[in-house]
Parts: sequence; C-alpha cells; structure tokens
Amino acid sequence: MLSASHSKQNDMMGWAVARGIQGKAEICCDDMAGGGRGLIATQDCAPGEVVLRVPLSATLRLEGDCCATENEDDNWAGTLASKLMWEKKLGSSSHFETYLENGLPDEAPLTPCRWTSTERLALQNYTFVEESRLNAEWRTRQVLRNQPSNVVEYLKMLDLVCSRTLKGRSGSRQLVPVMDIANHAPSETGGGHFQVVENDAVYLIAGSRGVNAGEPVLMDYGGRSVDDFLMHYGFVPDRCLSDCVLVPIEAGHRTLSWNDCQGYNGHPEAGVRQACEDLLMTFPTTLEEDVALLNELPLDASEATRNALQYRYAKKSLLASVVGMQSSSARRSAFSFNHV
Repeated sequence: MLSASHSKQNDMMGWAVARGIQGKAEICCDDMAGGGRGLIATQDCAPGEVVLRVPLSATLRLEGDCCATENEDDNWAGTLASKLMWEKKLGSSSHFETYLENGLPDEAPLTPCRWTSTERLALQNYTFVEESRLNAEWRTRQVLRNQPSNVVEYLKMLDLVCSRTLKGRSGSRQLVPVMDIANHAPSETGGGHFQVVENDAVYLIAGSRGVNAGEPVLMDYGGRSVDDFLMHYGFVPDRCLSDCVLVPIEAGHRTLSWNDCQGYNGHPEAGVRQACEDLLMTFPTTLEEDVALLNELPLDASEATRNALQYRYAKKSLLASVVGMQSSSARRSAFSFNHV
C-alpha cells in the first residue's frame, strides 16, 4: 500500500504529464528522512542537457504591469499569493488543484520573520535581526493591500511564493510545478540552472557535471548570501561561496567575500585582517564554541535554533578565513567541521 507521500507524488506526476511537463526527472520522496522531497534523474543527463521542460501553460505566471516594481515593496509577490488563494478557492474547477494540494509543501519555510524575538537574537547579528523585522512588516503590508479572507493561509502562500518563484528576463514571475521541487546545490558542486524562454517554456538545464540516472537533480538557486538564503528560503546552505560580510574598517565599511581569502594567509591587507579579528572578538560566542554547539545539538532541537547556529558558523568561518588561519582567533579551516 502506498504511503500518503508516495500517493501525492504519483498524483502530482500524473498531473504533470497531463499538463505537458516532460523530461528526464521525477519527484522522489524520502520517508526515512522525514518525508523530504526532491527530483531524481530517470535517465543519464549530459552537462548542459535539458532535464525538464515545463510549458508556460503549466505555470502560475505573472507578467507585464503585474510585475512592475512600483516601489520597494515588490507587490508582485502579494499579487501572486492572491492568485494562489483564488485558484485554491476554485477547488476542482482549477487546473492547478493537484499542484496546490500535492505539489506545494504542507508548510511554508520557517524564515526568521516567523521566529520568536529570542530565536532571532541567537543570530548574533543585529542588522539581520532588523532586516527580519522589516520583512515581517512587509508581509503585514501585503495582507493589508490584498485583504485576504484567510490571513493565515495567505501568509503561507506569500512565503511559498517568495521561496519558489522564478524570474524571467522580461521581468515575468512564475511558479513552475515539478521544477520547484528541485533542491539547491551551487553550480560548482553540480547544481543546474533554469531558463525561462518567453512564449514557450521553462527549462531546467543539467549542471557542468551532468546527472546520472538515479541521482538527485539539483538546481543552483543563485549567487546569494547566507542572509538571503535564510531570509527567503529558510535554510543555511553548506559551503556558500557567494556569501559576504560587511566589516567596519576605519571610517567606513567594506564588503568581504571568500574571494578575499588568500589561503591560510587571509586577506593581503593587515588592516582588513585586524578589522575582521576585532569583529570576531565582539561576538558572545566564538567560532569554536558554535561548532561544539552544532555537534552537540540534540535531534529534537528546533529548526530556528539549528539555523541560527549554522548562520553564526557561516559568518564567523568567513571572518576567520579573512583573518588568516595562522591567527590565534581563526584556528581552523572554514569547511573542516562535520556538523550535519
């Protein structure tokens, strides 16, 4: 007898085929890992090959004036969330009923705007805490603007939209069934990329390593910082080489990334190394202490607690690498800990 997760998977794939979604991948469920989902290759895919094609008629799409950036509020997200609410209200009359019921997660990502104030303070970054608060206010403004009949359901749809929408070159935004189940991996570790061909379809292209049949099909979500991943997707990726930190140096600030680290020697400028070392000293816990907390984290620890620790680890690892591994405050390599 099929489990509920596998039944949903089969219903979703049947719907996808009927809507013209084609390719060399299918949805997979991992009941042993708590029911997590992803895409798995059904055939070998060479680098640059199309793994999945989703016709625009099978997407939930906004374009034209709906996507115009009238102000900093990005109201397109609220509009698309309202569209999801409308499709859900249509029930069996909606072409997207199966996608709404079986294609979308049961829960929206647990982003920091939904954490408690205590959980947000555990990030040890007051700037990011403030950004999370502003993000929560933005969500409230979208509710006031769109006046949904069910606020809780609308906020769930809004968070799903923010974490799953793909943007086309023309500015269009679309939720892309099946493709939006692909998990993240940076391009350097095999993540593929999407391509929106206007008036045609959305394509998922295999990464530079290709994909063998039976392997996960992964997609690079873009060159984002750890802050961006956590704010909009609700997770902290491993080895986020696109991450950066803002460091106060003399009278101003400098943005530093992994590209500014020169092996064990850190940054070539002594002043920059010292500024990062000074910043590391301001945190209430050290990098080594955070690693120990991650390794000792109980299995029943909250998702927010785990993500806060991983966030701190990512930021302090980057700072320590800029300082240089030979410094007493940066004793270990950024990626040498097995904390998963």
